[in-house]
Amino acid sequence: MLVSEYEKAVLSVILRNTASKDRIPQRICFELDFDKFDPKGPHGIIYRAIQNVVFDKQVPNIPNIAVRLGNELPKVGGEEYLQSLLSYLSIMGVSGSDGFETWVQVVDNSGRLRQLGLVIDSYAKKYEDFQILINEVKDVDEFIANFLSEINKGVGCIKSSYVHISEIGQEERIRFEK
Repeated sequence: MLVSEYEKAVLSVILRNTASKDRIPQRICFELDFDKFDPKGPHGIIYRAIQNVVFDKQVPNIPNIAVRLGNELPKVGGEEYLQSLLSYLSIMGVSGSDGFETWVQVVDNSGRLRQLGLVIDSYAKKYEDFQILINEVKDVDEFIANFLSEINKGVGCIKSSYVHISEIGQEERIRFEK
């Protein structure tokens, strides 16, 4: 399946389970950030509207989502497209919601990899003229830490803050002197 098909499957599961006693829409909305959806397609816009409806403790049904989308509704294909999402799993030959966790994970993974690619691209540009990079980077450890920090922010990993080795050494000296 293509990533966009996984995105559609996740949206379909949410729309088909609005009254689920397993609280599937709520579980998905608290687990998956909207920025993991492809920013070039309509699914992220729809999912953000769904999240807002869920976070406002409303039922994530098509009328509520359409109202939340407001002026963006035509941009995502209108209510017709939202209605088509309801039947998407049936068209795929899937009954029920079994496997939705896997679809959520694929959407999350693709979003994280997309973010990683953006960070790598931004740093790759810095290497186009290596001599300028060498002249601009005064502390390689800090440069690397900033790079890793940007990756962590983009892919949802544990965030870390950079502390220069000399500061750590100073902290250790103070600790041993006590």
